[in-house]
Amino acid sequence: MKNPSIWIFNHYAQSDNLPGGTRHYDLAQELVKKGFEVTIFASGFHHALLRDVVKYNKKKYFIEDISGVKFIWVKTHSYQKNGLNRMINIVSYALRLNYIIPNLNLLKPDIIIGSTVHPFAGIIAKKFSKKYEAKFIFEIRDLWPQTFIDMGLWKKNGFSSRVFRYIEKITVRGSKKMIVLSPLTIKYLKETYGYNQKNILLLPNGVKKNFLNKTPKYEGNNKIDITYLGGIDKVHGLEYLISLANEIKDNNITFNIYGEGKEKKNLQTLCEAKNLKNIIWHGSVPKTEVPKVLSESTVLFVSTSNVLYGSENKLYDYMASAKPIILAIRGNHNNPIQKIGCGLTLDRDDVKESALKLTCYLKDEFEYFEEIGKKGQEYVIKNRTTEILANNLITFIDV
Repeated sequence: MKNPSIWIFNHYAQSDNLPGGTRHYDLAQELVKKGFEVTIFASGFHHALLRDVVKYNKKKYFIEDISGVKFIWVKTHSYQKNGLNRMINIVSYALRLNYIIPNLNLLKPDIIIGSTVHPFAGIIAKKFSKKYEAKFIFEIRDLWPQTFIDMGLWKKNGFSSRVFRYIEKITVRGSKKMIVLSPLTIKYLKETYGYNQKNILLLPNGVKKNFLNKTPKYEGNNKIDITYLGGIDKVHGLEYLISLANEIKDNNITFNIYGEGKEKKNLQTLCEAKNLKNIIWHGSVPKTEVPKVLSESTVLFVSTSNVLYGSENKLYDYMASAKPIILAIRGNHNNPIQKIGCGLTLDRDDVKESALKLTCYLKDEFEYFEEIGKKGQEYVIKNRTTEILANNLITFIDV
């Protein structure tokens, strides 16, 4: 009897030797341990580094085995900012795979998962599920067009919104089961399409066990390092963090920003204009180096603007480090911090009040940081390891 085979279509999937989210690679590693064969179809153009990270053959793809997980990297159109070239990049992912896959002599899949960010990954996954008579599962990590409408980038009834609403409709209705990362998405699917909640799996991002740092010891040296580590794009709303740093004049408090993205130069220019000396900019780090960076920080900062339907990529990585979390996001449903008691939530609409609240928190709670951080780590161990999530996925797909 052959091992069950799963194909995952995710334009932005990557392994842990690169910066960024590794959701499907981490899950795939656990699935491989349990006897599954997993193939991930991804773009070789890195959306944060803005360059190709693999060398292609003459047919414009590269096949790589990483810890038992097969990656098929497809060459897509390059871009340096959001706009026409990025849209061409998105479409080229689906179009090129449409011609590449039939010539690869791959084993017939049992399950095909098409995962947004963009819905073209879902469309191409749906097409091949029909071709190979495989079960199709649509995974929504971001809703198109609703996310762009929430961010104020698209009009509700504009042309782009109507086009992507149609694409969403045919993809949702074509999937017998769905995976979502936010409980709000379950509500959205039920209200918009009448989708049966019994066929939806809530599967947020998780953490590999090697991300579980030992509980840190806090020394009373009055030096506070606040660290943000992740993408630097509009969706992350880091202008709020800069405004916060501008309000806090304590020389013992330093803000560290690790990462790359299309907004980095703009934000660095803003820091220079404000003459901010309490923000230190760092480059991106491979996912394997994230635990070390987090362990060297005092508290960790999560920032997201008007995005409601996803799951915070970095939140559970942060919690695994056993450090207090400072959370500044719009989606309260993605906020376990207050319930668990492992950090502080700030109001993005009131920077002055947030600065005062944060300063008082750092002063008054410092002696309890070890206990506070440990609460977050214990939650991750019980609920959010990739091993637990992979088991939930296996039960759901029911091969």
